[in-house]
Amino acid sequence: MFIFGGTEIIRIFFAIIRSKIIAVLLGPTGIGIASLIQTPINLITTFTASGTDRSAIRNISSASNNKESKNTTLEVINSLQFLTILLSIFGGILMFCFSKQLSYWSFDNYQYNTWFKILSLVIPCILITNSNLAILRGFQKTKHLAKFTISNSVISVVIAAIIYFMYGLDGIPIVIFLVALVQLILSFYFTQNLTQFHKGVQLLKDYRITIARDILTIGFFLSLGTILALATSYLLRIYIRENGNLAQVGLYSAGFTIIHTYFGAFFIALSNDYYPRLASLLGNRKEVFVLVNNQTSVTTLILGPALILFIGFINPIVIILYGKEFLGIREMLITGGIGIIFKACSYTLGMIFTAQGNTKIILRTEIVTNISLIIFSILLYQHFSISGLGVAFIFSNFSALIYNYIVCKKVYDIRLNREVTYELVYQLILVLIISLVMLIYPSKLNWLFSLITFGFSAIYSLKRLNNKSGFNIGMIRKKK
Repeated sequence: MFIFGGTEIIRIFFAIIRSKIIAVLLGPTGIGIASLIQTPINLITTFTASGTDRSAIRNISSASNNKESKNTTLEVINSLQFLTILLSIFGGILMFCFSKQLSYWSFDNYQYNTWFKILSLVIPCILITNSNLAILRGFQKTKHLAKFTISNSVISVVIAAIIYFMYGLDGIPIVIFLVALVQLILSFYFTQNLTQFHKGVQLLKDYRITIARDILTIGFFLSLGTILALATSYLLRIYIRENGNLAQVGLYSAGFTIIHTYFGAFFIALSNDYYPRLASLLGNRKEVFVLVNNQTSVTTLILGPALILFIGFINPIVIILYGKEFLGIREMLITGGIGIIFKACSYTLGMIFTAQGNTKIILRTEIVTNISLIIFSILLYQHFSISGLGVAFIFSNFSALIYNYIVCKKVYDIRLNREVTYELVYQLILVLIISLVMLIYPSKLNWLFSLITFGFSAIYSLKRLNNKSGFNIGMIRKKK
């Protein structure tokens, strides 16, 4: 956990540097162009991979933990690599063939057709990289993953700085390609000792296809949510470009990069810790009930103070990360911050579906979230421009929370108890207060009010956490 936390801090640090470099050298319009190229690449990559890397992690981990199943581990890795090669070829050809259409959909012209054709080479690079990383995660090689993440972060920043300084907007496809190539090389470097030992393994063609089919089938259902989210993101960017301009697409991308990058680290940590414990309690409703409520409580109590600081100091945060010309996303980030607390609670409840392997409910949840996001975004963008997209983020995540809560209550008889509900409402009220003050009464003294509100939130959270198992401050002091 320490290695993961340290790695995430380093990754975020270099993400901040990279964001600043891109903002200074390309501006909002450049970020808009880059996002309209990178998003369809991510969509095609995810669609083509169909979650094979995610499903393979489980298979490799399960087989490697059994000392008598070495052959099974070799079979899974061999089949994964066989499947990845086929999917890489398919994905690259798919993007190359649709490059003209992608250019038109993204920019309403065919000017970027050549860029998309060249970047079709990126698809195999990403797929093979993800396959190699799946092997590392399957064998739980945390140090290797940390070294990969840090090396990739540092090199990506250097590449972006040099290329964008030399070529400006024309350097966008070069950076995307070089970063993908570096990731591929690094992934081979860190997995070389794990992949060499099974090169001599030969599987029967039918058996290899059987394992590959199982990996693909499970992975496809696991990746449906990500595919829907990326498709929604792409459609919204196209809509903003058609009804606004590329600069607004850049502002939208910058705003949600801040939200997803920095709060996304929290959700990754939550998943790494919460999901294994939840999965181990399947079949025991009482213990699942206690765990879900405890996790929702802890999540709310930690996020509350963090969101108040984020919203209260949003101006210096935006200026540090991007610059003054990006202050247009201020209102979007304030309202988007409110949506984070709904997303967190929805996430803890939705993890029950994932642990249960209930793909139908998972798919329905993603459909509800993404359709509501599209509808609210279009309606609110028409009336409030870029600022309305933050409000849409609130409504879509609130809709997902309500849906997840109803399903948990009806299907699994799991609900939030009164104590957790009170904690959620208390923190939400404080977040709403600071948000309204920042939106309605912008002042140079807002920082003081933010610190006072943060104080109320933090003291309350510390008291509540101190009363919960595993968070007793007195016990921690005694151990020291």
